[in-house]
Amino acid sequence: MAAASKQGDIALVDAIVAPGRSVHVSTRTTQIWNGEKMVEGVRAGEAVGPGGTVSLPAPEVERLQELGFLVKPGAASLPIGNGPTFGTSEGPKVTEGT
Repeated sequence: MAAASKQGDIALVDAIVAPGRSVHVSTRTTQIWNGEKMVEGVRAGEAVGPGGTVSLPAPEVERLQELGFLVKPGAASLPIGNGPTFGTSEGPKVTEGT
């Protein structure tokens, strides 16, 4: 969690989207019960891809970090490979006629 800001009565936290994931955030304003009264919700952008930054309420950031959608601060990043390579010499052979 890089930085914190405030929108209305809700503390927003900046977090980074994990590799291989995307986070879709609401584009509308919602009403949220904060335990005492209804307050204005978070107004955010669209889909944010890997490495992008999102500003969300702290409890939501914690939940998405537990689910693996956001990077936890100080966590070791997993190595990302290029995937398998395939050549023309591998696999089944197709021949014409029998």
